Formats: sequence, C-alpha cells, structure tokens
Amino acid sequence: MTKILTIILTIIFMSGCYDNPIKPDDSILPTKSKDINSSIQVELKIDTHTLAKEISKKMPKVLLEIKGKDIIRHSSGSSRKHGWFSGTVKRTKPFQLTIENRQLVLTTTVDFHGRVNYKKCTNLNLILGTNWICGSGHGNLFGQAKIQIKTNLDVTSDWKIESNQTVIKILNGHTFATAYGIVLGTHLNANPILMAQLNSKLRSYIPIIEKEIRKISIKSKVEELWKASHITKQIGNKNIWFRFTPKSIGFNRTFSENNTLILNPKVVGYGNILTSKNNLKELNISVLPKLEKSNKSDNEFSIRLPIQLNYKNLAKAFMKKIGTEPIVNRKNIEMYIEKLNLYPSGKKVLIAVDFKANIKGKLFDTKGVFYLYGIPIYDEEKNQLSIEKLDYSVETKKALVNIIDFPAHKYLKKQLSKKLFYDMNETERYKNMINEKIESIKMDSHIILNSKLNKLGLNQIYLTKSDIVIVLKLMGNSKLSYK
Repeated sequence: MTKILTIILTIIFMSGCYDNPIKPDDSILPTKSKDINSSIQVELKIDTHTLAKEISKKMPKVLLEIKGKDIIRHSSGSSRKHGWFSGTVKRTKPFQLTIENRQLVLTTTVDFHGRVNYKKCTNLNLILGTNWICGSGHGNLFGQAKIQIKTNLDVTSDWKIESNQTVIKILNGHTFATAYGIVLGTHLNANPILMAQLNSKLRSYIPIIEKEIRKISIKSKVEELWKASHITKQIGNKNIWFRFTPKSIGFNRTFSENNTLILNPKVVGYGNILTSKNNLKELNISVLPKLEKSNKSDNEFSIRLPIQLNYKNLAKAFMKKIGTEPIVNRKNIEMYIEKLNLYPSGKKVLIAVDFKANIKGKLFDTKGVFYLYGIPIYDEEKNQLSIEKLDYSVETKKALVNIIDFPAHKYLKKQLSKKLFYDMNETERYKNMINEKIESIKMDSHIILNSKLNKLGLNQIYLTKSDIVIVLKLMGNSKLSYK
C-alpha cells in the first residue's frame, strides 16, 4: 500500500502541479441598437415656364400712367418756372424667370413714352408788377429700362411655395425731355420723379406675383415620395432585407436647371439590413409630417449592417493562427494551446484556453485550462476584428504561478494577443452585393430610388449568447426622384 501511494505521488510530482481555476460566469448585457440617422435626397422638378406665363398674363402691359406730373415749379422775384409731363411706361416683353440659389428672379424691359410741357415767365417791370412776359414749349419724353424683381423662395410647413423679401431694381433707366418754343433749349430731367413713381407702382404688383407663386403646391408629390420612402426590399438571398424607416422630412436647397425649378427636400430616417424575416415587423405608412426647417448639412445615406461572428467559428479561426508551435518556449517550459472556447461576459469576451505544457524536470505533460478576458475591437482600416486588452481571471493568476513565473504570464498574454484577430473579408462582399441591389430600385411606375455606398464604418459592437455582433454602417448617398 505504501509503495502504491509513493508511485502515485511520484507521478503527480513528475507531471507538475496545476489546479484548474473555476470558470468565471458567462453572461450578456441587454444591448440597445444604436440607430443612425440616414438621409435620402428627394428631387422635385417644377416647370417655371407656366409660372412666368401666368405672371405675365396677370401683370398689365401698361405698368404706369402719369398725367400732369410736375417736374419743376418755381417762383422767385421776377421769374416763374413750371414744367410738367404726362406719359406711360409699357412692357415690351413678357417676364423671363430664372432661379438664383433660393431667389426667383423676374426680368423684363420697358419703354417710356410721353410729352413734357414747360412755361417760363419773367417780370420786366418789378415796380409796376404788371409787365410779365411768358414763353412756353413742349417736347417728347422717351427712354428705356430693364426691370428686375427678386424674391426669396421658401417652402411652408404645409408644403406650399411662398415668396418674401421682394426687391425691385430698375436698371439702366434713362429718360430725355427737351422743351422748345419761345424759351430756347431748356433741358428738363424727369428721371428721378419717373423712377420713384415706377418703383412705387411696381411694388403694388408684388401681391400679384406672390399669389401666383403660392398657387404652386408640391404637397401631393411630396406625399407620394414620402410614401415611397417606406422601403422594405428583399436583396440577395431570401434571408437578407433592406429596410428604410422615415422619421422626418426637411428642406435642403432650391436651384434651377434649364428653366426648371428644382426643390431638394431630404427624408431623414433609419436604414437597416435585416438578416431574419422575424425582424420584419409590418412597416406602417405614416402620415406626411410637417416640414422641418434645418440648416444641417449632413446629407449622408447610411445603412446598419450587422455581421454575426459565431464564437465557435471564431475560436477555430484563432486556433488556425495559433497552430501547433509552442505559444511559450522558454528554458524551463514549452506551452502549447490545444483548444479555445469563447463566451460572453458582460461587454467582454471570456476565453477558455486548453493547454499542455512540457515543464523541465517533469516526466509527464501538465495539462489544464486557464481563462482570460478580452475586449472585442474593430479596426476600420484593416477591416479586422481582434480581441485586445487581455487579462487573466483572478483564479487563473493564482493557478498559473504553479507552472510559470510571473514574467512568463505577460509573455503568454502578449503572444496570444498576436493571434486573436479575424479578417472580415466578407464585409466587402456584402457591401458590393447591397450596392448592386439598391443601386436602382423602382418604387412604382414613376418613382425611382438610386443609391451608392462607398464608405464603411463602425456603428457598435455587442455580444449575444452565441455571437459577437459587429454592426457596421455603410455610407454614401441616395436620391428619390420621379422618372
């Protein structure tokens, strides 16, 4: 009996003393999805030919008519002067309409035609006060000018076009009037008075212009586009879906192209790739919201793409990198990794490492398991997942002391950390596949969604019972427009 006990103790001694540490609890934390705002640009085209024609119809051709307006009336001692004119200002062309940034610009040309009259009297006898000699004359009034009316365009919260801050300019306006008669060659300048009268009259026509602009309602078209932005589209195989859930709509910019007014609202919502039909809850069409006024320049289109990396498959990939060479090779010990198992532990990954070690002076291999914690990190440049910031569990630190010294603890972690990475080559394939499927989506007979994704970034990482989930965001631009 004593001999048997001696043999058993010798075998234990020769094989090294290592007590497996207790496995830490594995657990997961509830994780809330981090939605990211995604914008779809909307393009609405409005033909301005009709608007220009309607404004030209409503605006009179004779813009101003003047009768007997004084140019000069002066009396001083022995001299009296009186000049007046009558005439009309007529449009020679229909209004032309252009858009400059968010300003609607109306232009036309006008002609001035009229008559000027002039009378001058001189008293030759100031003492008697009765010897007045008067002379009179008349002449033509003529000239041209270009009229420019600028008004700022805006979209109301109920989806109508309105104008404000209207500015009127009279460009290159000149009139000439000379009266000839008994008093020779007197030059009369009617320009200041005429320009002031014309400007005042033109301002009285602003309500006509604003009324025609207000008739433009884009609500029905926006409602169509809003409805079309509720997107659920199957892409790739039957288990991959693209969904866009709109939340709000804001106004972006106004410009023109070939006499067409182009409005660019943007729909803001959430874009997601869903990998299970169980996640496809019915997407109810919401009512068109009021327009949100926003100066934000972020027009990026983004889609959340979840990549699920199974713990078992990751462990196998890590083991291929570790290989059969010793992970620690020092004078007194050679340690080999035989197996890895991964588990969730809150926000960290728990790594169970099965090992064997050849320890100098021991006849048999020492075998066991130890545990480390690590943090999953995604490197955007390398497109790579790695487990970093490794640290032993408390029980593991105590157990490892029995077979390797403390400096070797750090060396072991360092060597392991070099092997715990995974190249996510499939993400590029997913991006290309999604790009191909959403490049042009026909929403109905006349509405098309065109999208292009060209960047990749990280949205979030979280752990489930079976996977590390890396949620990437695919970024680019998207436009919803009428065919």
